[in-house]
Amino acid sequence: MEKLNRRICVKLTELLLGKSYNEKCTRDVKVCYSLENIIDDVEKVLILILLFGAFGKLLECFVCYVVICLTRVYMGGVHMRTWFGCTFMTVGIHACAVMCGSNIDIKRVWVWVFSIVLILMICVAPIPSPQRPDYTGRTRRKIKGKGIMGVLMSLVGYCVLDNFSNYILWVLLLEIIEVVCSEIFMLEFNKCVHISYGWTCIKIYCAGS
Repeated sequence: MEKLNRRICVKLTELLLGKSYNEKCTRDVKVCYSLENIIDDVEKVLILILLFGAFGKLLECFVCYVVICLTRVYMGGVHMRTWFGCTFMTVGIHACAVMCGSNIDIKRVWVWVFSIVLILMICVAPIPSPQRPDYTGRTRRKIKGKGIMGVLMSLVGYCVLDNFSNYILWVLLLEIIEVVCSEIFMLEFNKCVHISYGWTCIKIYCAGS
């Protein structure tokens, strides 16, 4: 699937820039990579909609998706190297959060524990990874600020959306587990990726992956 997406993105890049694609041109690579990320994200969202809609859990999935988008992108975690791996991870995390949220209640006191742990993690964010540049200075402070704001917004959602509060708790717990595991075991997923339109060290982020 990723090969098909890349071919589509190369063609779109040529249409947007009005010239033949040049893998040695930084602008061409950046535009193509951005388009590929957009297409990948759209595909994953459609898969989530179809899958969880079929099981009548679309709202629960949506709440989990929003919480993940508010927090995980600023922390890091497990990143798969292929489209199928990334999609599997995305669906798996959402499925785990929805199933556990529907069947296993977490005591409310833990929301504060999870939130404090996440904020502490974000204070050292973004989690170091070969797939991500080493952010410093103002950029790093902005990432920390947005991450903390994301956790606080998740807490607001927890307090307001009583019917979905347990799902939010499970997302926070799964994010903590994911980050801890990726750091302890130094998973092979956190490696640079070779792409056909040039070599670059990239961070592939997908919601929930």
